[in-house]
Amino acid sequence: PLLACADADVERTARAIVFGGFSNCGQICIAVERVYAHRDIHDALLARVVELTRELRQGDPAKDFVDVGAIIFPQQIDIAERHIADAVAKGAEIKIGGKRPEGPGQFFPPTVLAGCTHAMTVMKDEIFGPIVPFMKVSTEEEAVRLANESHLGLNAYVFSGDREHG
Repeated sequence: PLLACADADVERTARAIVFGGFSNCGQICIAVERVYAHRDIHDALLARVVELTRELRQGDPAKDFVDVGAIIFPQQIDIAERHIADAVAKGAEIKIGGKRPEGPGQFFPPTVLAGCTHAMTVMKDEIFGPIVPFMKVSTEEEAVRLANESHLGLNAYVFSGDREHG
C-alpha cells in the first residue's frame, strides 16, 4: 500500500505511484498495488497520476523506446481483467487504461481506478500487474487501519511533508 498523508507533496507522490505501480508492468513484489489518499489531496493526486500515466509509452522494448513492457505470465492479464470487472461492478471508475489492447503480445495498459473500497478484490488481493486503485480516506489513521487489513505485507510506502509525522 501507499499512504498519502494530507501534507504529502502531490507531484512527488504522484511520480512515486506511477513509478512504483507500473515499473516492470507492476510485476514487482513491492509494487504500489493500492493507494490510500487523504481526502485533502486525493483529487489532485489522482488527477496528476492519471496525467503522468497518460504519458507512458507501452510496447516491445526490443523495437521501440518504451516505459512499460508486456505481462510476463499470460494468466496475470486474466487476473487483471477480473479485478477491474469486480471493481467496476462495485462502483469503481476506470480513469485510464482498463482494457486489453488488440494485437499481438501480452500487453495490458497501465490502469488507474478511482472510488475503490475494501469490498473490491483489487484492494485486498495481490494484483501483480499494472493496476493502481485509489481509495479516499478521511484520516491518516483510517489509511493505516485499512492498509493493515491485508494478508500482504512485504512493503508499504508513506508520503508526508514531515518525516516524523510519516
